[in-house]
Amino acid sequence: MKRPLLILLAASVLFFLAGCFDTTEEITIDKNGGGVYQINADFKGLFELLDAMKAFDTSANSSLQNLPSNIDTTINLRSFTDTASSLTAEEKTLLRNATLNMVMNEKDKVFKVLMKYPYKDINDVQKIIKLSQSGNNFLGKALQGKESPLTDMQMNQDMGMPQLNNFYDVTIKKGFLEKKVNADKLKEFEENEQFAQMKQALEMMSEATMNTVIHLPKPVKKAEGANIKLSDDKKTVTINASLSDLFNDPNAFAYHVEY
Repeated sequence: MKRPLLILLAASVLFFLAGCFDTTEEITIDKNGGGVYQINADFKGLFELLDAMKAFDTSANSSLQNLPSNIDTTINLRSFTDTASSLTAEEKTLLRNATLNMVMNEKDKVFKVLMKYPYKDINDVQKIIKLSQSGNNFLGKALQGKESPLTDMQMNQDMGMPQLNNFYDVTIKKGFLEKKVNADKLKEFEENEQFAQMKQALEMMSEATMNTVIHLPKPVKKAEGANIKLSDDKKTVTINASLSDLFNDPNAFAYHVEY
């Protein structure tokens, strides 16, 4: 993989983890307990932010100027995880069958990223989510294989940027899904020196959303949450909220589902 594409990929992950654009988390659970966990991110304002990066990060200017203007590609992480010495055996297993699809068109101002993680055991979903929130740059590690060294791109945790999903405790197991606010983590998030800047920037991205869609193998028995909606057959749970909701009331993203 060419370095400009790696930098672009890393930049997309940075913006996604910072929660700056519209993202949809989707959990599909099959009858056998397997399924797919995926994240669909729409980076509508990427090009404006790249211009801002050029202004503030002079070390990245030359690389950013050489970014490809059009991309439509699917990356299978297996080719990277199998050669990534920085991943644990469990992390390699969780990421081995994952794929990343990226579509970018500079002319039409389109940049979308779809990450899919197939799993065989429902307990792996919680592990994947925890791994993505751990701040150990798991995707960067996966891309550090022999064929694609990624050594010069710093991710959001290196910049002290708080992750918007990091103050929730998520529990996913057979028959039960829950996302709730962790008071201690929320306090730490609010005390982060970047918090005030993020809150101020909210004025420019107040319409940005972070959504969750859960597809269940059978109807819901119990569903609680301020923004929960159920499909007619009660097999699909949707939680829609904006970044404004998150800053005003983090419980807007919380849910408790039993099936």
